[in-house]
Parts: sequence; structure tokens; C-alpha cells
Amino acid sequence: MSDNHTGAISEIVGALILTSLITLVIGIIAVGFLSQGTPAYVPAVRIDLIQVGSDDLVLIHRGGDTLHRETTRIYVNGIDRTIQFQREDDPGTWTTWNVGERLVYNGTYTSVRIVYSGSDAPALLFTNE
Repeated sequence: MSDNHTGAISEIVGALILTSLITLVIGIIAVGFLSQGTPAYVPAVRIDLIQVGSDDLVLIHRGGDTLHRETTRIYVNGIDRTIQFQREDDPGTWTTWNVGERLVYNGTYTSVRIVYSGSDAPALLFTNE
């Protein structure tokens, strides 16, 4: 008489494999739904603002990433004045703003905001308010 006791083992192994597959599928679905996309790039900068005389506003790039005019907006008193700023060392139209460079605006101000507009949503980089 030979006893064959393999029937119960195969049922247990089948149940374990099925449980593992269900756990794996739930994990994959959870990762897909709960994962966040990569965050939008926002430059890190340190900017100082000084008033020279009664009419000159000077912005000094003290450190961080280079800013590009295409993706940077400078609002003076709520109005976009980006193209009216000039580099102190090169009075022409600026295209990049690097560490140590100064942007000069001739005019009075009460508020200044610098906004990065290159990502999906605009990001405030600087304000004096």
C-alpha cells in the first residue's frame, strides 16, 4: 500500500502562487496611481535690490542659476518691465543674467517681482513686498 499525499501540497502551492500574483498586480497598480511625476524645474537664485539715487532700481544676481530673458519676467509696480532692464556692464538688451551681474531700470517703484515662466506653472523667484 502506498499512500500518495501530494494532493494537498499542490493546492497550497497553487494558493500561494495566486496570492503572490494578486499582491504583485495590486502593487504595480498602486505604484502607477500613487507615483508623482518629476517636479517642474524652477531656478534657485538669490537677488538683492538696491535703489541708486531717486530713479535707478538695481537688481543684483548674488548666486544661483543663470536666468534667461525668455523665461524670466520682471514686474515693476505690477507691469512687465523685463525688456526695459539693461545690464550695467552692457547697456544693450540682456539675454542671460548670471551671478554677479546687475540689471538696471530707470524709474521709480513700489513693488518688484521676478517670476520664472519656463515651467508648467509660473514660479515667484523674488519679491520686495
